[in-house]
Amino acid sequence: MRYHEIASGMRMPVSAEEQALLNRIGEDGIAIDSLDEREHEVARLMVNRGLLTRFRDKEGALAYRNSSVKDIWRDRS
Repeated sequence: MRYHEIASGMRMPVSAEEQALLNRIGEDGIAIDSLDEREHEVARLMVNRGLLTRFRDKEGALAYRNSSVKDIWRDRS
């Protein structure tokens, strides 16, 4: 089990499945449409825990991005 520090500064435990998804998403984010059904559900639960954030990319499609402690004082829009 690993820990991921989220935007609020808290450390959240992360399972191996969640860590694999975090690695796949990377810094730029990933479109929701590119995830399979299981990954989509894991990502949804991670949004509820504060590990991921949902946003609209430049084309207006929904996407996920890692929630990071680096984001506390800057706008990522």
